[in-house]
This record gives sequence, C-alpha cells and structure tokens, in this order.
Amino acid sequence: MENSSSLVRVNKILEKVKVKGLPLFYVRKLDLWDKVSMSVYSILTFIIVFYPDLFSYSSEFYLFYSTGTILFIIMLNYSSMRKLNVFLYWLFISLIHLYLYFKIRNFSFVQMKRGIAISQMSMTWFYLLLYQLLRVYSLYFNRKEFVMPCKGSRYDFFQERRVTKDEMLMFAFQMVVFVVISILKLK
Repeated sequence: MENSSSLVRVNKILEKVKVKGLPLFYVRKLDLWDKVSMSVYSILTFIIVFYPDLFSYSSEFYLFYSTGTILFIIMLNYSSMRKLNVFLYWLFISLIHLYLYFKIRNFSFVQMKRGIAISQMSMTWFYLLLYQLLRVYSLYFNRKEFVMPCKGSRYDFFQERRVTKDEMLMFAFQMVVFVVISILKLK
C-alpha cells in the first residue's frame, strides 16, 4: 500500500514536467518485457562484475556485451526508456559500465588488435542521454513520442505507427554517432 501511494505521489510530480503538453517520463509498473530484459541483463552484469575472468577466453564476448548493450537500448528498449524507473535502471547500469571499464580495460582478455573490446562501456551514459535529448526534440517539435524505424519498413515495431522523416533522421543521427564514437574509441 505504501509503495502504491509513493508511486502516485511521484507520478503527480512528474505529470507537471511536460514538453509541449506531453510528459517527459511516465511512472508505470514494469511490464513483462522490462522484467525479463532487466533480469537477464542484471545477471549477466553481475557475473561480469564479480567474475570478469569467467569470459577471459573471449574478447569477442566483451565486444558483444559493450556494443550490444547500446544497440539493445537504442533499437529494442526505446519505448521502455520512457518510463522513469527503466531509465534510472539503465543509468545505474551505465555507472556499473564505467566502473567495469576502468577496472578491466587493461586486462589482456579485453585487448584486441584494433582497440579495447569494452570501449563502448564508457559511453553507455552518453547514449542514454542522447536518446532522451532526441525524445525531447521529438516531443517538442513533432508532439509525438520518438520511435525507431523497423528494418525494411516505415512503421514502428512496437506502436505500429508510421515513422516520420524527422524520426528517420534522428535514428540515422544516433547510428552515425554510434559508428563515429566506435571508430574514435579504437586505438
């Protein structure tokens, strides 16, 4: 009961923070997708934090983990990122990523010929903020939530609404930033 009333209070406060009449964040319970994705990711991150040598045979695993996180958030988790509790979870994960980056960046098992396999871990927080800035832009100028184009389609995967040209450009901008930062982070 206490948790429910706290949620209502937070929701009332956040209802006042709007962009062109639309809420910046939603306070909602986690749905099944959120629970599963956050649980799996938490377990995987826990293993990496406390047992980094477990995957020491494969720098590719760390490359997949660090770049896959960003792509997962951008392409598959964008609608959940509108919820304050989900956004705060991923922001917390980005702090763990910073910790991991500084903890294991010099270990031999994350070294690759062209750079460090975990270089993107140091930028998770940046991509989260970039997404939110693009969301605010979309809310302000389009008066719609920012959605992602589905491969081979002009429709959003989750909301099944037509993706605007602005959203296509913002998605392309996100991907260009991702590629440029990936290249710049290489040695």
